[in-house]
Amino acid sequence: MFNKTKTNILKKGCIWALKAIVVFADIERYTLCIDPKDISHRISKDTKAIVTVYYNIYPAPMDEIL
Repeated sequence: MFNKTKTNILKKGCIWALKAIVVFADIERYTLCIDPKDISHRISKDTKAIVTVYYNIYPAPMDEIL
């Protein structure tokens, strides 16, 4: 499961409670949203989910992620 490095600790706790492995991805410099380029380097056949969040007024770059 992917999650951005700057996020609420409760999200990580829920992921760990499900016994999933958290893979942290970098964030974009100006939006502070998860960086799609970094995800593409870290994704594997075992990836089950990517957690995206909107930060302040910036939406996660869903077109690039999907």
